[in-house]
Amino acid sequence: MQGGRRVTYTEIQAGWTDLILVPGERMVDLRVVMVAVITASLVLGSSRAGRADELLLANGGRISGTWLNRERRAADPFVLLTQEGVRLTLDRDQVREAHRSRVEVVQYQKLAPTYPDTAAAQWQLAEWCRKHNLLKERQVHLAAVLKRDPNHHEARYASGYRFIRGQWLTVEEFRRSKGYERYEGEWRLAQEIQLEEARRKKNREEREWSIKLHRWRENLETKDAAAAAKQIVAVRDQFAVPTLKEMLLNDASRAAKLLYVEALVEMNTTRSIGALVVSTLSDPDEEVFYEVVRRLVETEHPELAEVYATTLTDPNNVRVNRAAIVLAKLEATMAIDPLIEALSTTHAVTVGGNPNLSADAYSASFGKPGNGALPGGFEGNSFTAGNGAKTTRVTVNNQQVLNALVGITGGVNFGFDQKAWRHWQSAQKRKLPVFNVRRD
Repeated sequence: MQGGRRVTYTEIQAGWTDLILVPGERMVDLRVVMVAVITASLVLGSSRAGRADELLLANGGRISGTWLNRERRAADPFVLLTQEGVRLTLDRDQVREAHRSRVEVVQYQKLAPTYPDTAAAQWQLAEWCRKHNLLKERQVHLAAVLKRDPNHHEARYASGYRFIRGQWLTVEEFRRSKGYERYEGEWRLAQEIQLEEARRKKNREEREWSIKLHRWRENLETKDAAAAAKQIVAVRDQFAVPTLKEMLLNDASRAAKLLYVEALVEMNTTRSIGALVVSTLSDPDEEVFYEVVRRLVETEHPELAEVYATTLTDPNNVRVNRAAIVLAKLEATMAIDPLIEALSTTHAVTVGGNPNLSADAYSASFGKPGNGALPGGFEGNSFTAGNGAKTTRVTVNNQQVLNALVGITGGVNFGFDQKAWRHWQSAQKRKLPVFNVRRD
């Protein structure tokens, strides 16, 4: 035949890539030779320039060319003409997706080969692609410009480069030179990324420990109680501290609380000791309080005295006295001055009017609900608040603070006379004789 010859099945199987059909020849039917065609010339030809439309095949292959029956009915086969001139017919179940080319793509495929391989011509072609919104193609030609003229300013800027300190750098290169990294779509400093990763790890680990510890707490009420108790006291991971702290403050079971205390004490870190300190100042169970204090003193943690000395200024009177008890156990001589100042403390208490308001206000200062009247022996003055209530400023003598001072100073006792205590302390600091300045 002139201009071509018939393509045989054997030639297609062999991977022959120069397939030509003369007009009027019958179509090659891929229903018969589909696998051979995909593995032969058509797959290889899909990467060549000039392809417009593309068919993605059900078996993972793809074929490019001109889609001849774009207006096909749903039941009709697909008809594609490859650039080699092969006309293919594919059943509808052989094609997974069909992509139509844009008009601009077809124009570009015809236009691109006509531009010479120079920096100026490739820049013109890149600009044509920009105007026709062919961004991928534009990047190809920008790269071609810079290959031939590395200092082509327009192409450099179009490619995302900036001239910084005598060299061309992309935005990415510049940011990396400043210590930034791409992280979840944003530029972040390496330190920020590390902190974020640490925060996420902390949250993840704490959630996991919360699940474990609450499960073991439930098992304390079952036949597996002994094993659960052993698991709780063996916890040494710092990520477990927030959950242990929360359970220590809120669990109604004294026995369970002592398990949490054991675990926190054995950790003996700043976080675990801090959780125990909060317990001593907040737990209403006095037996738990004294047990935690005993264990805390045994740790000999160097910051305990300072923490409790600071608590002597707390507006809650119960916390003030509890802090004094711990300071006495610690024999904290550094706390003498703040203890003297905490001998008598003043609190605002609202009584009368709304009974709930009175109880809450009293509890905030003295740790237990009031009964609508000021406790005997307290001094103060009052003023009338809204809804018939009275807010009274009450001065309280704190017995546990006095006990702590007497114990720490080896038996010195000026009672609640702060002036006498201050004079004595000043004399101790100056190593001067002590005079009794108490007024009987």
